[in-house]
Amino acid sequence: MKPVQRHILVVDDAPDNRGLLAQLLQRRGYRVSQAADGQQAIAAIAADRPDLVLLDLMMPVMDGFGVLEALGRDRWPMLPVIVVSAATEREARLRALTLGANEFVLKPFDTEELYLRVNNMLALKDANDVLQQQTEELTAANEELVMLNEELMHHNERVEREVAERTAEIERERAFSERLLQNVPAGIAYLDRTLVHRVANPALLQMLGLSAEAVLGKSIGEVLPHERDRLVPIFERQFATGEPVRAVAMPLTHAVHGGPRTTYWDTVQLPVCGPTGEVEGILMLVQEVTSRVEAERSQAAYVQRLEEVDRYKDEFLTVVSHELRTPLNFIMGFASILEDDERLGTAHRAYISKILAGADRMLNLVNDLLDMARIKAGKFTLEPMPTPYGEVVQAVLDTMKPLADRKAIALEATVDVAQLAMVDPQRIIQALTNLVGNAVKFTPSGGRICVRAFTRGRELVTEVQDTGMGIPVDQRAHIFEKFTQADMSMTRQAGGTGLGLPITRNLIEAHGGRIGVDSEPGEGSTFWFTLPIAPVPAAEPAPERQPLG
Repeated sequence: MKPVQRHILVVDDAPDNRGLLAQLLQRRGYRVSQAADGQQAIAAIAADRPDLVLLDLMMPVMDGFGVLEALGRDRWPMLPVIVVSAATEREARLRALTLGANEFVLKPFDTEELYLRVNNMLALKDANDVLQQQTEELTAANEELVMLNEELMHHNERVEREVAERTAEIERERAFSERLLQNVPAGIAYLDRTLVHRVANPALLQMLGLSAEAVLGKSIGEVLPHERDRLVPIFERQFATGEPVRAVAMPLTHAVHGGPRTTYWDTVQLPVCGPTGEVEGILMLVQEVTSRVEAERSQAAYVQRLEEVDRYKDEFLTVVSHELRTPLNFIMGFASILEDDERLGTAHRAYISKILAGADRMLNLVNDLLDMARIKAGKFTLEPMPTPYGEVVQAVLDTMKPLADRKAIALEATVDVAQLAMVDPQRIIQALTNLVGNAVKFTPSGGRICVRAFTRGRELVTEVQDTGMGIPVDQRAHIFEKFTQADMSMTRQAGGTGLGLPITRNLIEAHGGRIGVDSEPGEGSTFWFTLPIAPVPAAEPAPERQPLG
């Protein structure tokens, strides 16, 4: 595919200057259009919007400042503009930049410098265009998600109504069955050795849909002709063995008005023995359970649909998380470039620092979502190896100490582990960082956090103790669930996704360890977890209770 030629508009009242700039830019492969004053420039932009404008300030009819004002308040606020002017006054430069100019090049200019500024500005415009497009796509995806969520809510409401209706129907059937059972608990039949019905109670007759005359004195083959070949061998074998026979949800096809019908029965067949111990007959206790079978099948199908919806949700979160990485990389990359610009003042650097901090928090959320998606999808793998545990703890301390120092929190650690730990070091660093990070978040300024590691039998135990606000008893059981944190008002102040502890729990359990918390409100918390110890000892045992950090 042939690359698109970039379009640059040169605005200058001096024909020689316009011609020179046009010639220089055309040599570099740009398509160039020209305007002699501000009004011509606005008209040219409206007719054929350029990718970049090179703008002189001092012009008749409408000067460069007027053009910048028009671009800002009209429909082209994102059009990049490089001012190329001989105006040396500081006020002129500041006014141009305030009105929206992106660069200011002083005449006479260095040709290579101008080329670089033009290339850089076009590259920045391309990046902004991509970011704008991705933002629009993300907005559209979000709107679609809202619509899907509304549809899901309506679907859930409809399902709940159907379940309620079905539940009410089942309840009516149960009440009806109970009234029957008050008189006759179940269908009862007695068959003699010739498999002839000698007893058949009204409940059984009702289940069969037959009259007493059609059952009493008739053999099983005559009453259930469609089941003769299957049932007769079962009864003959029971007469021979004398063993009871039970069947659950056994299908039975019997003749009713309009043709054969298949129902499902729970049956108990008990042998009745005579004085000599010989089996004289079979007592049958039967209950029709067709409704139960159909309800179980319906419930199984409903559960399957819910599992599919949950799988689609997880796939959607994974796709969205991956797609968020691209705009975040653009934001963090260009913000980092701006942060290194020596021309920025203190206030602008503070703004950029906030941008980077917010983008970093967003990236952490995306990473947490991806970790949870991998864990749920079973795509989470570990690479355990014999690891000096003191190095793991030290790495976490080095990472978290700046955060603790900001709140004047004392961060201490003691490691009393001579053996190597059989762990994936990066994943354990991630888990321990989550626990220490939470302790820093919820410990007030001037508090204390202590990390202790020691062995107990064949386990390595790690504890993170803080002097924070503690966790109420009713919230401890759910603290390791997704999107759960103890005090939501404190959570909003401290930040956090609610995924750190669930991820940590999965990391520890994947290592074959256990995790828990001991806490009292107002007295701080102690989060602990256990890990396996490597079967080989360390080459050089660590000194007893060596302090770290």
